[in-house]
Amino acid sequence: MMGIDLQSNINTVYGSLAKGLKPLNSAVYFQTQSQYKPWFKIWDYNATKALALLKKHCTGGPSAVSSGNDQVWTCAGYPAKFRYTWTASNATRTTQEAIVKAQLKSIGVQIVDASLPANVVFGPTGIPSSNYDLANFAWVTSPDPAGFVPTWGCGGESNYLQYCNRAATRLMEASNSELDPAKRQALFAKADALMAKDVPTIPMYSRPNPLIWKSAIG
Repeated sequence: MMGIDLQSNINTVYGSLAKGLKPLNSAVYFQTQSQYKPWFKIWDYNATKALALLKKHCTGGPSAVSSGNDQVWTCAGYPAKFRYTWTASNATRTTQEAIVKAQLKSIGVQIVDASLPANVVFGPTGIPSSNYDLANFAWVTSPDPAGFVPTWGCGGESNYLQYCNRAATRLMEASNSELDPAKRQALFAKADALMAKDVPTIPMYSRPNPLIWKSAIG
């Protein structure tokens, strides 16, 4: 996440509509909710730190952050090369992919374009089959974080990444039977903090839904 400037991505994609919109730093809550805690903020954009982290664990990459980089890191014997999947018909996600690709290239991470028709991306051989490295798509959910239990819990039906943190799963599953709102919130907060350390997802933002009206029409 430190290699991706989410704020510039938001500003570029939404322009004036992005006024006040900040990157989402939680896997279970939205900024407008009182329970929201920015646990993922530990990974805020910092290309220099991202490069230093890669230097510590990988070999063969660039010595400095630069848009002209053509070197790619090798980490644990594998190239830092990822397929980035998104729906080809979505102009917003196409722009986002181009921004992310350029930013990661500057620190020695290669992105391979993998745009596909929507029926393929969301079909049985697409995201639901876990056949992707990185995928840009949106979750449509209610404000209650219960909807994310099958998404992030071990073996969850919507856990396409097959991510598993058993401690976080136990916390989220316990929330299903907890009737005290404060205790339930605490369970999700602890799970969110654990997941922020693992980074199973890169929360980008809560998509704005602008309302336009003309005062002359009454």
